Amino acid sequence: MQLAYTIAIDTPEAGGNRLMAKMLSMSLLRSQFDGDVLIFRSGEVPIFHLPRVGLYEYELPVRDGLAGRAMAEEAWSWKYRVADRVEQHARAVGAEKILYLDSDILCLRNPDHLLEGDWEIGTVLERGRSYAERFYSAYLTDEELRRLSGRPPVNAGTFAVRTDCYREVMTAWQAIHEGPPPERNPRPCDQCAWNRMVLDTTLKLRSFEPESVMFPLNKDFDYRRYRDATFVHALGDGIEGKAKFLFGLYMSTYFFDEAGTMLHLLDM
Repeated sequence: MQLAYTIAIDTPEAGGNRLMAKMLSMSLLRSQFDGDVLIFRSGEVPIFHLPRVGLYEYELPVRDGLAGRAMAEEAWSWKYRVADRVEQHARAVGAEKILYLDSDILCLRNPDHLLEGDWEIGTVLERGRSYAERFYSAYLTDEELRRLSGRPPVNAGTFAVRTDCYREVMTAWQAIHEGPPPERNPRPCDQCAWNRMVLDTTLKLRSFEPESVMFPLNKDFDYRRYRDATFVHALGDGIEGKAKFLFGLYMSTYFFDEAGTMLHLLDM
């Protein structure tokens, strides 16, 4: 038994992240994921209007009037600010590990195998990226940048943590992200703090295989490769572009057959 959760925060005028969170959650359920799925959303209106077994929604007390960078920062912070609710649910159902997924991710096949094994933190390396980039480097010293220049940094959009140390990991991440701002980047993103935490931790790490989490709008452009991934993360486009791409991939993954049944139903 495992647990997965995501964050979906939108302005009142838009609903792109909520739509993507809906597709993510539905894809997890259709993959026969062995665990519950939690959605933490902005707004009073539920994302799912009918109850589904294993799916739970919680409204976040998001501040009014947020947009742009402020909206992004609010969403980043809730990844660890929901730790109490997430851990409570995980312990209640006996989940061994907790999986976090950004809302712009889609599950293409059952992910249970990724959560097997004796480790505390599972991470995703961003192949082709560098620690020198501002998304990762804020908390690093010059010496660390030189030493790490040949290693890919860690993406904070997908991670897994053993339930027994989940609170410890989230507390450490929050302390870095909400602590004194670094000189290198006074307004660092959550990903900078996540990389700092991962570099400092003494917990046992596992890097998910590159083909498990792929980035089709960012670097993994070949459909023949990313269609076989466990997760695809739609980095590299605006919310509308991401939602349209993920919708098409969701439908082709879970509703395609050679008879074109879904297409015929839509044509009736």
